[in-house]
Amino acid sequence: MLGYLNSPETAEQHASVFKQFFLFLELEGKDLDEQGLAFLNQVRRQSKRGSQWATESIRLFVDSLKKRMHDNTSNDGGKKNEITAGTIENYFRKIKFFYETCQEVGGEGDLPQINWRRLVRILPKARKSSNDRAPTNEEIRKAIHAQDRRAKPIILVMCSSGIRLGAWNYIKWKHVIPIKNDKGEIVAAKLIVYSGEYEEYYTFITPEAYNSLIDYRDFRELQQ
Repeated sequence: MLGYLNSPETAEQHASVFKQFFLFLELEGKDLDEQGLAFLNQVRRQSKRGSQWATESIRLFVDSLKKRMHDNTSNDGGKKNEITAGTIENYFRKIKFFYETCQEVGGEGDLPQINWRRLVRILPKARKSSNDRAPTNEEIRKAIHAQDRRAKPIILVMCSSGIRLGAWNYIKWKHVIPIKNDKGEIVAAKLIVYSGEYEEYYTFITPEAYNSLIDYRDFRELQQ
């Protein structure tokens, strides 16, 4: 089921979601493939009710994630762990990818259609915060001079590209592409974000951000 994904990193991220989904449904199987097959066979056995069963299974799983999100909200409104509205939407997209891929492989009529638009309505809305703001230049300067050598490249890349924290899970060195002018000077770098995902896009970072990444990479190589 993971063979249709573009990279090992993406396959690993999908596998983590599938494990949680199949465990929630208490499906039998020694590995993901067997559990995935058990899910699909259950849909097929339901005949005309297969779509209803699959929809209800996904709905209950999403509801369980929403409960975790609410239970792990601290008194001051902050989150104690990684379960957020964005996380739940990401899980939902991966389950949708799994089902639609199996439909394409199995052929028309093998699996019933699911009303995904109806399911989308149960996803929680990301809470907007009116207090969010961009950091000031002084705050950035203080942060990048912290003792942790990782701070500078992380902060400069995020400030210049606008990526979210979760995007780092997908970024590899091959996704950072320097851009040079006619004189061979680096004037920017192209950054591919969420590579291999539906949400994949590209953005750009400043020469300072790019050079900070290279400096950190060189430092890591010297330590090995």
